[in-house]
Amino acid sequence: MAGQDFSPPYDTLFGVFHGDWYDAADIYKAWATQQWWCAKKLWDRDIADWLRTGVGGVFQMSNYHIPEITPNHSMGQIADTVNELSRQSGVPLLGLVFNWERGGAWTGPKGFFPPRNGTRAFKEAMQALREAGNVGFVYITGYTWYAGMQYNPPWDSWSLYEAEGQPLALKQPDGSVNVMHWYPGWDIVRLCAAPEASAQMQVDLFLKCLDLGCAVVQIDNLPCGGSDACYDLTHDHPPGYGSWWSEAVGRMLAETRRRGKEKNPNCAMSTEGVCENFIPWLDLFDQRAPNMEYFGHYHRGLPAGGETIPLFNYIYGEYIGAYCAAYPECNRPEVLYWTRCLGKALAQGVLPTGGRYFPDPREHNPITIGFYRKIVRAAGEECYPYLMFGEMLRRPEIDVPIVTAHYCKFNYVPERGEHRMDPQQLHQVTDASVQHAAFRGRDGSVAYILVNVSEDAVNFEVELSDHGMGARRYTIDRIVDGDRTVLRRAASLPRTESVEMGPLSITVLIVRRAGSRKVAPGGHQH
Repeated sequence: MAGQDFSPPYDTLFGVFHGDWYDAADIYKAWATQQWWCAKKLWDRDIADWLRTGVGGVFQMSNYHIPEITPNHSMGQIADTVNELSRQSGVPLLGLVFNWERGGAWTGPKGFFPPRNGTRAFKEAMQALREAGNVGFVYITGYTWYAGMQYNPPWDSWSLYEAEGQPLALKQPDGSVNVMHWYPGWDIVRLCAAPEASAQMQVDLFLKCLDLGCAVVQIDNLPCGGSDACYDLTHDHPPGYGSWWSEAVGRMLAETRRRGKEKNPNCAMSTEGVCENFIPWLDLFDQRAPNMEYFGHYHRGLPAGGETIPLFNYIYGEYIGAYCAAYPECNRPEVLYWTRCLGKALAQGVLPTGGRYFPDPREHNPITIGFYRKIVRAAGEECYPYLMFGEMLRRPEIDVPIVTAHYCKFNYVPERGEHRMDPQQLHQVTDASVQHAAFRGRDGSVAYILVNVSEDAVNFEVELSDHGMGARRYTIDRIVDGDRTVLRRAASLPRTESVEMGPLSITVLIVRRAGSRKVAPGGHQH
């Protein structure tokens, strides 16, 4: 456009390609995996023992509800529920606790400690999780000051913000501060990443959570909103947007990881969303594609159309782990949407998550929770070396029925400030009855993961390829809901296999060179 020219201070490359999104991703991947943020794959970094050997997924529960701050589940109930699900599924789980903060949910940085249910109860719950082989998990705020929240009782940290936070806040060109309102009644200020005090605040919050017995801490609100611009000339950075922001966040993450590993070598750090140049300091990130419609990020019928694709995991799956986030529910009556969420997680290359965030219904849906147990068992066993440490491959095309799933959208009612699911507006989404993906493991084997998310049997054919293994003969293992058999002992590839899947079932086909040993969770061989 005339008069809208822009000259960036760096070289750029513009081109075209032929093919689909896999072809485009392959072009970028060839460059990206040679950059400094891919110097080490996740397996080769200083990760926690439990992350190396395997976990099945996440189960999320709320300690208190909002905006009326009333108990949902005690810390003891949360630990008992996660431990029982772990026992039933046979794999370790991450127990994600929401709304545990003293001032109510998301009242950081000043409203976290001590936990509302009490320090002793919190620590005892974390210890109960550890003793059962599971892992405690919480969120903290990232460069965000929640100054006022219209809860009952209300949260007000304006005076503390003015004394401590205002000097750190992002400034607009006129020197003012933008007070945001993500939900009605929430007063929120973003902080600049450059000041040392901002970084130290993040480090301190992370370490305090480790002191409570948590091993996984997510720095929320970061980097999901993208980089920030700041025009405060007293901060140590050029005004406006710039690489200074990313560099400052990287320094904070590096220091947080260093200090965290000193305190607990088995800790792990996650963020809300991800940015590729933060990979070296993160173990996990939250990924929301399996249930994006529910939380409001995406829905069918948007003007530009489109479908979700696992682009980041396709490029960087060997370098960082991921888990499904944003309130996956296991107590709702809408079964298919939530079984689809669980199956789609595996197909997107992320750890599956279930949960009970809202107080009602009080009990698990027996169908959904039964499928959750199946999914996390598979994710923590035969699928784990591929999901956490493997390379996502182009998946084969399959011809399966399309199903329609109904869901109630996550809602925050402005006129009442009510934080709930909207039972009056039933939405729907269509998708494949079988969610599927292909991965290459560290040992060179290829896993085809097939998840029937519907309550009907599905039969179809799938073409298996060697993806460059280059052997003359291959062994094909078939694992159906944990039952492993040898399907072929000396097969040539490519070949087409018929697959018969029962309702709500998981089939994994593992292709390896004939005579090689089968891969175990965590990538070990036996």
